[in-house]
Amino acid sequence: MPFGVLHGNIGAVESWVSARMRARFGGRHVSGAERLVPTPQRQEAVAELMRRCQVDGARIALTLEPIRADSIRKAPALNAATIHVRSVCEGLSLAEAELRERSVSELAARRAVETLTRGRNMRGAALMDAQTGARLDPNREKGVRVSAFDWEPGARERAMEWAQRRGLSFRFIDALALASKAASAPFVTAEIGLSDDPNYLPGYAASRAGGYVRFTQMKRRGDPNGGRVYLIDSALFDAERSVKELQSAPVLIGGLDAEAYMEKHTWHISSANRA
Repeated sequence: MPFGVLHGNIGAVESWVSARMRARFGGRHVSGAERLVPTPQRQEAVAELMRRCQVDGARIALTLEPIRADSIRKAPALNAATIHVRSVCEGLSLAEAELRERSVSELAARRAVETLTRGRNMRGAALMDAQTGARLDPNREKGVRVSAFDWEPGARERAMEWAQRRGLSFRFIDALALASKAASAPFVTAEIGLSDDPNYLPGYAASRAGGYVRFTQMKRRGDPNGGRVYLIDSALFDAERSVKELQSAPVLIGGLDAEAYMEKHTWHISSANRA
């Protein structure tokens, strides 16, 4: 599903800001978050981002980039579900099976899981051919960082309130927005991801057709490996254009009517498990 240009009240705000925070400590990434907000809200957004880094002594990089309203596009949020699993092995196996259900070859699905669990962390996501398993990202050391996204005004606050009542955290809300931007790019067939937080065990597989499927265990406690792998339809992929679209095309997630959006999507997520 291609992105659509926003209209209505959002376009009435002429100036927006993409605010991004990245924090490192001891040579490794420890925190990251971002917002896409109207310019008058930039100070509140920056304050929120700074609060997100809880590591004392971390080196924080903050980037503010002006965004034209007429360049902002919208994408629908993915439907979401939580699958409770009994072990890491079961979680990884089910995530790999979810990729195969979404037109990813057995070879590519296996290589995607291996990239997450056996390789060292990258700064960004890996791009992998959904059929051959070949890497497509121009710089394998850096990968590709999907950026310039947020929930539509009002939808984020409602989503957070709704998630907190069900024991889910901001991690889930942020991850769903990121996956929704990536999945709406026509060349992205599916993706699989793990946090690089050694104490955060869930992971996910996502696609336009299958939604965001979260598995409660996909790594062992203390494991620092993590990252994302995007499985790519190479027939629709142009290295320069497609990477730029993922990295910098500004996108807002969700319906224009935030309340109707939450009513439509709340039932998809299990309330029995914490994000």
